[in-house]
Amino acid sequence: SDVCSSDLSTVKAVDLIFVTHGLSGSVKFSDQTVSMSTVRDDIKNKLSSSKRAKLRMCFSTACFGESHNSKWKSAGFKVVSGSKGIYADSAVSYLPFLASWSAGVPFQYAIIAANAADTANAVDLAAMAVLFAAGLSNWYEVDSTRVISGNFALTIGLMP
Repeated sequence: SDVCSSDLSTVKAVDLIFVTHGLSGSVKFSDQTVSMSTVRDDIKNKLSSSKRAKLRMCFSTACFGESHNSKWKSAGFKVVSGSKGIYADSAVSYLPFLASWSAGVPFQYAIIAANAADTANAVDLAAMAVLFAAGLSNWYEVDSTRVISGNFALTIGLMP
């Protein structure tokens, strides 16, 4: 059924783990690239204000996710995170984030755990080397460091 028209009265909060490709200011789905302004507007236009009030956090693995943070926030999410550049470290950072968040750790500390998971930025450095060796000019844009916007202290057990 369509989430936008479903009865969500028993749902207290919605957490979004957003896993897709990203560009600065837009996201790439399998069939199209969509600006984050369009994503924000679709959420605002298709969800009532009471449903949007249940949007709690968005953890994005899209490249350049930091450039999306303000749109996620204006769509209604209380706290969001996105990477500074090309996101390469999911294999080591995703589990520490999820384990921390699901255990009730404040979002800020769950993100710190994710950022700390790539000891010495080994994964990002390896990704840079692969992109450089492949002749891609944007190899230097690899930076999986996640940046937070919103209520840093929010936990899975709280909804403001």
